[in-house]
Amino acid sequence: MKYRIKPNLAYRKIFDEIYIVDSKNSYLHKINEVGSFIFEKLKEGLNEDEIIDELVKTYDVEIEVAKSDYKNFIEEIFLKGLIEKDAKK
Repeated sequence: MKYRIKPNLAYRKIFDEIYIVDSKNSYLHKINEVGSFIFEKLKEGLNEDEIIDELVKTYDVEIEVAKSDYKNFIEEIFLKGLIEKDAKK
């Protein structure tokens, strides 16, 4: 599954965290380092498997840990309306 960041969002990276402003809901979201990494990879257009591979390489974690972190983060930001499924796949 491939996701993309919704177009109504403004965001800025400050050190290792990303702050996202949802202009539709006037809400500020703060994303930690690993979440920021995943968010940036989504912006680059990577799919699930590519992002998980990058997590394993960058953070030197087992693939199961990377999969769990990815899925938990995606579920959270999807439910908050920050990303949507990419129909292009």
